[in-house]
Amino acid sequence: MVGLVRSLRSAAMVLAALVLVPCVVTLVLRQVAVDTRWPVAYVAASPYVLGAAGLALILFVLARAWLGAAVALVTGLVLATTQLPLYVADAAPAADGTRTVVMTANLRFGLADAQAVVDIVRERNVDLLMLQELTPEAQDALRVAGVDEVLPHSTSTPLGGVSGNGLWSHTPLEPLVQPNGFGNPPVAATIELAGHEVFLASIHAVSPFPGDAERWSDELGQLASWLDASDGPAIVAGDLNATFDHRQFRDLLETGLRDAVEQSGSGHVPTFPVGRRYPPLISIDHALTRGPIVATRVDTAELGGTDHLALLAELSIAPSRLATG
Repeated sequence: MVGLVRSLRSAAMVLAALVLVPCVVTLVLRQVAVDTRWPVAYVAASPYVLGAAGLALILFVLARAWLGAAVALVTGLVLATTQLPLYVADAAPAADGTRTVVMTANLRFGLADAQAVVDIVRERNVDLLMLQELTPEAQDALRVAGVDEVLPHSTSTPLGGVSGNGLWSHTPLEPLVQPNGFGNPPVAATIELAGHEVFLASIHAVSPFPGDAERWSDELGQLASWLDASDGPAIVAGDLNATFDHRQFRDLLETGLRDAVEQSGSGHVPTFPVGRRYPPLISIDHALTRGPIVATRVDTAELGGTDHLALLAELSIAPSRLATG
């Protein structure tokens, strides 16, 4: 009997060590700008690896391997700290801030339900709508559904496949020249909000999986350079094909942008994939802000016809000192 117990403890210790390996790998890969497709996909699953650290801790305790348990505990705590910023709001909106609701959605080759898009815009009082994979047919369907009635100002580049982008607003837009060199050219404009001239952009980074992950990595760097060149307040939203755990995405935030999920403390907000036998798993759709703009709430909505959920971010824009005298 004693021999059996020892054997079980040894097996538990070996299993715990094996379970702990992906936790250590995750911590390493999060710090590296991985640009090959399988590691990129692995990093996207980082929020779920925390459970493995917990399992390793339990197994080490059952094996009475206290050093291993200590390692698992520390590893789990470090993993938890990588996710903690998503759950703790760290900015308070101005008391007299202007409420602005942003919605972004990937239309999946333009096949998403256009009427559902417009219905959500109406129901949620959306002020800014940013769409990716906007095709000419999808834009026509949106117009038939009444998008121009609720958001009469727009700038867009509808294209075939996955490359089109579009931007709609309640208030007038000043379209900007479309930047070159992107697989899915962003659409950008400026707008007057709460007395500020705000830079807007609908963006869609190329996909790293199963496509060209190296190009994806380079393009996120290119996006960072382009966005860094825009001064002042900004609202940028779209499908970045990246999560908070990808180093390239966090490097993008170094331009002064804030992820609305992190800023509002909304937690893990997965948006992809939709339409499977399991719920969405990863958070690749984002709303980013810069300047006197604070995200207060982020959630999602289902559209139908697409493998993404729409992402909605409620923002508060502090009034300009010039506007308030």
